[in-house]
Amino acid sequence: NKIPGISCASPSGSFYVFPNVTALLGRSHAKGKIKDTLDLATFLLEAGGVTTIPGEAFGAPGYLRLSFAASKEVLKRGLEKIQDALSQLS
Repeated sequence: NKIPGISCASPSGSFYVFPNVTALLGRSHAKGKIKDTLDLATFLLEAGGVTTIPGEAFGAPGYLRLSFAASKEVLKRGLEKIQDALSQLS
């Protein structure tokens, strides 16, 4: 929730979250525009090296699915990579 453009409810009993990323849709980067969460997931993979799943795969457009079945260290680094990649958007 500290990353601008992302809001996320706390999970209850799972190992993944569905952050709302609708505020990031429509933004641009060097290779184009983020039209949907598939574009955003592709951008995060290419620009940040982070794998996410588009919400459309779960009937949740405007959301990404992120797993947190990893150590706190790995999760922290992943969130840093997401934040760094998103700083490239205008």
